[in-house]
Amino acid sequence: MLDISAKKNGILLKIIEYFPTDVSRFIVDELGRRNGTVFEIRLRAEARSSILFDSGMRSLPRILGKRELDDILLALTGGALYAHRDTLTEGYVTPVNGVRVGVCGRLRYDGGIAVGLTEVRSLVFRIPHSNTETGDRLFDLWRSSGRGGMLVYSPPLGGKTTAIRRLADRIGKDGTRVLVVDERCEFFPEEYSSSEVDILRGYKKSKGIEIAVRTLGAGVVIVDEIGASEASEVLSSMALGIPFIATAHARSAEEILKRPVFRPFLEARVFDSIVGIRRVGASFGVEETRLGDLARFGQGVVV
Repeated sequence: MLDISAKKNGILLKIIEYFPTDVSRFIVDELGRRNGTVFEIRLRAEARSSILFDSGMRSLPRILGKRELDDILLALTGGALYAHRDTLTEGYVTPVNGVRVGVCGRLRYDGGIAVGLTEVRSLVFRIPHSNTETGDRLFDLWRSSGRGGMLVYSPPLGGKTTAIRRLADRIGKDGTRVLVVDERCEFFPEEYSSSEVDILRGYKKSKGIEIAVRTLGAGVVIVDEIGASEASEVLSSMALGIPFIATAHARSAEEILKRPVFRPFLEARVFDSIVGIRRVGASFGVEETRLGDLARFGQGVVV
């Protein structure tokens, strides 16, 4: 039995069950030696594999074979690669609660349509962690700012998705109907059995937003990683007064302002505030910028 805290590392325990025993053992031993946190695991066939700890990067002591990587992917899909064809052609598979596994290989087309992924060479596991405190802080900010729109940003691995999963639960338990448009299946219905949260899993964001707003009577719509392709649906629904909470990859509020993809949302005042999540080691903090006046944009307030 692996000597690792199930309470702190429950998701990691589920993931390494798919790995060769010696690889799992190495990760656990390194985790114990560093007394830290694993944020990412990159497994590569016939090349260096690595683990990203909060204290730095560590390479696996041996090279994985192509067959070993194929076996891991097959296990991740429950032995049914065909059942995950749609997400595999998008570059990922979601086998474990809260974990999206990136898959790097050769994409095959038929008549211009992606039909399958072959020659898989890399699997990328980004490990979510219990980040209830950040989600709770987001909820407090959302409530104090008038329960309006909120854009949550951080760099990759910054904890955005984990935080808004908690935020959805807090809003739902507060009595507001939450509709989550979950294109990449990173929200799980069983986590919301006691809150007013409904999840559109696997829907393209633009279609999911339309359904959430026009058909399902959303009180709040939550969308992970919003982009230009969703702008028309979001802007057309603003007349209904439904606030949107979304996430974006960025390192600062100023970066959000300068990127053309976010200009339609900012000019239309879709978001009343922008909140950044910053990570220092295994700890997280948040920084809010109110958008009552774009001229004041960038005057962040640390909370």
